[in-house]
Amino acid sequence: MALYVKAAEVLEKAERKQGALKTLVYDSKFKNIKQLFALVCETQRFSSVLLDIIESTKLLKQTKLKLHLAQVLVYDLVMGQGLKCGGSFKTTMMKHRPRLQAELARMKVKRKVSRNEDLLPAEAQLPSGEQLPRYVRVNTLKTTVEDVVDYLKRDGYTYQGQAVRLDDLTLKEKSFVKDLLLPELLVFSSKTDFHDHFLYKAGHIILQDKASCLPAYLLKPPSGSHVIDACAAPGNKTSHLAAIMKNKGKLFAFDLDAKRLATMSTLLLRAGVTCQQLAHQDFLKVNPDSPQYKDVEYVLLDPSCSGSGMVCLQDRSSADQTRLASLAAFQLRCLNHAVRFPRLKRLVYSTCSIHSQENEEVITAFLQQNSSFRRMSTVPKVTLAGGLEVCRILNGMWQVSGAHGTVSTTRAVEAMQTYADAGLTTFDMADIYGPAEDIFGRFNSQLKSSGKDAPALQALTKYVPNPGPMERKVVQKAVQRSMTRMQVEILDCVQFHWWDYNDRRYLDALGHLSDLQNEGIIREIALTNFDTQRMEEITNKGIRISSNQVQYSLIDQRPAVKMEQFCLANNIQLLTYGTLAGGLLSESYLGKAEPKSRAELYTASLSKYKKMIDAWGGWSLFQDLLVTLDTVAKKHDCSVASVATRYVLDRPAVGGVIVGCRFGVAGAGQHIRDSLCSCSPELKLTPEDHAAIEAVTQRSRDLMALIGDCGDEYRS
Repeated sequence: MALYVKAAEVLEKAERKQGALKTLVYDSKFKNIKQLFALVCETQRFSSVLLDIIESTKLLKQTKLKLHLAQVLVYDLVMGQGLKCGGSFKTTMMKHRPRLQAELARMKVKRKVSRNEDLLPAEAQLPSGEQLPRYVRVNTLKTTVEDVVDYLKRDGYTYQGQAVRLDDLTLKEKSFVKDLLLPELLVFSSKTDFHDHFLYKAGHIILQDKASCLPAYLLKPPSGSHVIDACAAPGNKTSHLAAIMKNKGKLFAFDLDAKRLATMSTLLLRAGVTCQQLAHQDFLKVNPDSPQYKDVEYVLLDPSCSGSGMVCLQDRSSADQTRLASLAAFQLRCLNHAVRFPRLKRLVYSTCSIHSQENEEVITAFLQQNSSFRRMSTVPKVTLAGGLEVCRILNGMWQVSGAHGTVSTTRAVEAMQTYADAGLTTFDMADIYGPAEDIFGRFNSQLKSSGKDAPALQALTKYVPNPGPMERKVVQKAVQRSMTRMQVEILDCVQFHWWDYNDRRYLDALGHLSDLQNEGIIREIALTNFDTQRMEEITNKGIRISSNQVQYSLIDQRPAVKMEQFCLANNIQLLTYGTLAGGLLSESYLGKAEPKSRAELYTASLSKYKKMIDAWGGWSLFQDLLVTLDTVAKKHDCSVASVATRYVLDRPAVGGVIVGCRFGVAGAGQHIRDSLCSCSPELKLTPEDHAAIEAVTQRSRDLMALIGDCGDEYRS
């Protein structure tokens, strides 16, 4: 009975605004915190339904129970797993169970629903048909992902590989996948329970939601570093940090609550954490100038918050503004204090709140009070097969090849800084793009020697040899030449292009590139303009391909025919170019007469993609497409270019879109803003947008039949 009495007490305090639900649960000193928390969360989520049942059956009058106690008892009796108590309370509730169950059934019939979930207000429901998965983090301090996967397979679970799209997270019972983003995170069906599993009891796995894993993952402190977890209990994030640090270095963890700190100590012991230094201390009273913290470079700050973003609460109601203001003031004090550590390199601030007062407004206030900090654009990234993270908008450097006019090296380097400052840190080039590799090398060297905490760059180059002997020394010489030009010790990614499939020495070249990858000289091997048939051939040879760079746009959708499915099945990303048709997919050409002269098609890109439009359906149909895109763009308050880019970014196998840089060209600022907008989570094309766009594109010619598969336009 203690469980229900304590749950009722927590709910009553929460209703009186005496604290956040999670805090009240931990402060309750109840032995089984997880059990109490689950009961309280679910009772609160179904509170409107439970109140209706209790009122309709006149339960309070007939039992003399208090409201909150009645709620938790009714929830477990008719909606949960059954009462977990005995004695007079159970006897009383079992006496009334038939009436309670009948009232629940009557409510479902009246509202024409079959699930308890459907009785909830819309704002408290999970999206229709959606069951949130169960996440399990592999504790790499005690085991490996591979060993856990093997153990679970022997235990009767079915491993379905790494997820590549959200649909892969809809899992059947006893099936699981590896998460799309976090390499140590496994995903199971929503009802999977590991509390009694050996791996959990032995500390080999941690039951931790994905959102809770993200702060430590983003902080990424290197092994041997000194790290602070400012508000650490209950300790899952702390154990995650220790795993990332490989238990080397120092991990200072602070919390004011002695009870939670003691629970945390037990958790860390089970997880095998040894690098921690726990302190029952207010983080705001820690002296940043103390010699003890002189080497602290990383801080994880996850302060007390409203908890409104926790899935179990589904809190979308208006909040107590006074309490939110108090929490935000505390969070801001913590943030201001955290940046005082003299050697700080990186800080992650996180909350489990949906309220802007605790998130964006705290950051805005912090920036106003700290002029030495500035807001950086956040550009989403995708992880290639070998682990390299690249921006989903890549900076294309074909412009410097000579086909778009003369470009000053000095101005190009200056412009690259602008792109990097905007968060667009991935550059795409080739050994045949004139001085592209040299320009990148100069920029890379200048950035490293600046003494600033410069953003990490990702450099993707291409190896485009003329057909001929592909001996190792030939391939290695070309790779070394690119490394020298780019001023790097390792090539992030080499994208291989071959002009003639009849000359099968492309397999020799790729074999040598694979050897160089195994020797640590190249991180990722990729392709450029290869068709699906050749991709399958290369993959079957055991050569790991990370990406294929192909033309993909609203005009040219050939990759969707068969290449996308092959890429999804083989964890290969498509990096697309021509997505804006050389600039033709923009407001600049809306309502304009068809350009035909060399003066009008003044760059190689404009000329190339105008021919593609002619093959696709002609200028009149292209104008219909621009009108539709303009309508969609105005609806979302963005540009035609952003809509056209977003459409391709949303394709299932597309990892990123390559957008040509404007080095030293007017309008570069707007160009960057369009790129950032196109990959922003705020731009979401609706089904209606897709239908309108596809109503136009479906009237075009079949380019697959006219040209062939991707890259065939470069081969006769």
